[in-house]
Amino acid sequence: MTTRLRFAVESLGLRPEDRVLEIGCGHGVAVTLVCERLTGGMIVAIDRSAKTVEFARRRNVTHVETGRAVIRHLDIREGLPADDGPFDLAFAVNVAAFRREPHRTLAALAPRMAPGRRVVFISEWPGVAPPRGAHASSDALATELAIRGFDVEPETTTISRGASVSVLRATGPG
Repeated sequence: MTTRLRFAVESLGLRPEDRVLEIGCGHGVAVTLVCERLTGGMIVAIDRSAKTVEFARRRNVTHVETGRAVIRHLDIREGLPADDGPFDLAFAVNVAAFRREPHRTLAALAPRMAPGRRVVFISEWPGVAPPRGAHASSDALATELAIRGFDVEPETTTISRGASVSVLRATGPG
């Protein structure tokens, strides 16, 4: 898992001053990796599982105590607190809600993004090709991003450690 998350964080185009939102932070591995790269920025990480949020907080206790990281028990489909953001960068790794419910998830995310915002969605599947239907769900996500004013880059898929890794990037007006 750490290799996958290292790849994900390295592919974000993270800037040291970014205000970052991670959706689906799990045990907080990517939170740690992001915090190591920030000098003036910070990360808000959310996950719908209270158990994994508690684990992520323990893993990142120093970053939480210094204010570099905020980790919340929250489902993106329910919206973000009004005082969250604006975010320069948002990312999600293997968060199915963006592919299954792009309208609902992006409706919660888009208003909390700063001008010139960047979003990155990374999905990994076993095998050398994404499963049937994955491209259709990516197309739906790309369409919803475009409706909200994002410029969507073509999705890229690479093979890493015998798995297909797809990256969908978009940038908002700035």
